[in-house]
This record gives sequence, structure tokens and C-alpha cells, in this order.
Amino acid sequence: MVSEGEGPARKRLKTYVENPAQILSGPIVDVNRQEPLAQINVGPILDDDDDDQAEIPNDTVAALNLLKIEFPKLTGVRPFATRSQLYTILNDKTLADREIDQLKHENKIRIFKLPSSLDDYAVILIEDYAASIAACKQEAEQKRNSAATTAALIVFDWFRDRVLPVCCDVTIMHDELVRLLSNGNISLITEAHVTLLLQACCLTRHTGQGIGAAGGQGCYLFSMPGAGAAVRGISAGRKEIINALKRKRHPEMLESQLVQKKLKGSPLGIWWHLRDLLGTAAIVKMETTVGPLIRVAKGRQLN
Repeated sequence: MVSEGEGPARKRLKTYVENPAQILSGPIVDVNRQEPLAQINVGPILDDDDDDQAEIPNDTVAALNLLKIEFPKLTGVRPFATRSQLYTILNDKTLADREIDQLKHENKIRIFKLPSSLDDYAVILIEDYAASIAACKQEAEQKRNSAATTAALIVFDWFRDRVLPVCCDVTIMHDELVRLLSNGNISLITEAHVTLLLQACCLTRHTGQGIGAAGGQGCYLFSMPGAGAAVRGISAGRKEIINALKRKRHPEMLESQLVQKKLKGSPLGIWWHLRDLLGTAAIVKMETTVGPLIRVAKGRQLN
């Protein structure tokens, strides 16, 4: 996104919608529609060093907003992206990782561990995650069956306002969760509070396999409410596409043919998965005289 001549002191790029999709791997498609949606052409403009510079989103935030446009319409699921999808938009992977880490610590995005592999992560804008938490609270209010449950609903606000800004990791220990939720007054927190967060899938119990914290009974993974089927579909969709390519004499297909495939194991749609696979380098895309060609990358093992 920045020429080499700009050096380390490069100016922030301001991304804007001009007409629809140079940086996209293919047309934006709603999985519930047959025809392509309007495409988006993104052009960079060098920002001036003025007072409103701090209000301009960095490249990673701009990329996440573009990926929101591509995200299929799924009931109850807020748009999210895989880290690998961001790599298909951001030219500098090192810079992308640095910005993701910065945004995470600034509580502007949330990172979630995906079960597909040890280094697989989902990214969501904090406003979208906060909206999903609010939806969880509203749903819990409709289901409340006791005065105790009603009183415990405040935990969703505490989780959003007290836990998320402080804990930016993908896991949290039980004692730390209670301390942050209670704002120091631990006696305020009951089992009902934590149970509500678990039932709403704001948290899941961590078995301790492969990441940061030790895991076990006292550890939780942050989670995306309502996204269970979509998250499970990430691995399934990847495998379906790779297997479809490998069944060919040469492990390749024209993109126009591949995108006609209906995925059985994922609700996320073929275009979403193609961008994800391109970002993982499991597939490559080449231009040919008859259109773009998708090929399995040599020597790459799919997780």
C-alpha cells in the first residue's frame, strides 16, 4: 500500500470507497444471491499532517471495514475476518501484524483463537463485538426466569466496560475475570454472572491446548456469540475447496467454475473462503487468457 521510497516515516494512507474492488480477490458476493454485488474500488490518498489525522483509520481498520462488506449475511453473526484475509489486502504483513497488535491493545479490535490450527485467529471490530454482547443481554432478558438472573444481567455491561478494555488477550483466568468484573469488590460476583457469559458464548472454557494461558478449569477463551456454526465452517470450507481442486488431474480450476460450487460444510460462502485461502497461501491465483485460475500451492499443507 506504500511505495518503498516512502521509507519508515511513511504517511498514513487514507482508504476511501471510490467505485468498487481493485484490492479484492474477486467480486463481492452475497452467498444468498447468484449475481455479484456491486464491487468496490479502493484508492489510497496520502493524508495531510493536519489536526484530524488521529481520526483517520489506519490501513488495518480500513481493510476490516472492506471485509465487512464482503461478509455474508448470517442471522445473529457479526462480521469478522481471519487474520489471513487481512493479508490479502495489506501488502506489508509485518506492518499488518504490528497494527493488529496496536489496535488490540487500544481496544479497537478483538482477536479470537480459531480451533482450526494453533496460529489461526479471527478479528472483529470492537463496535461489532460490543453490539453482539448487547444482543446477548437482550436475549437473556427475554429468557430470564428468576429475580437472581435478572439482577445478574448487569454482567454483560461489566464485561464490555471493565473486562474488554483491560484484557486484550485471547484467554482470561477465572480469578482475573472476577476481579475485573467486580471492579475490585469480588463479593459482588456470583456463579450466576459467569454462567450467563458462558451460556451466551461470550466466553468458552479453555482446555489448555496450544495457546498462551495454562488452560484448565480456571481458564476461559473469549468467544464470538452466535458465530459457532460460522467458526466451525472455516475449516470445513477450506477442506471442501482444496479437495475440489485436488480431484482435478491438475489441482486447479478456473475461478469462474470454482465459484459455482455450493459449500456443504460452511455457511460463509465461496468468495469468503477463497480470500481466506489466498491469505494462508494454500492456494494461488493466476491470470490466464480465459480468466483467473485458482491452483493449490505446491508444498503447502492445509491445517
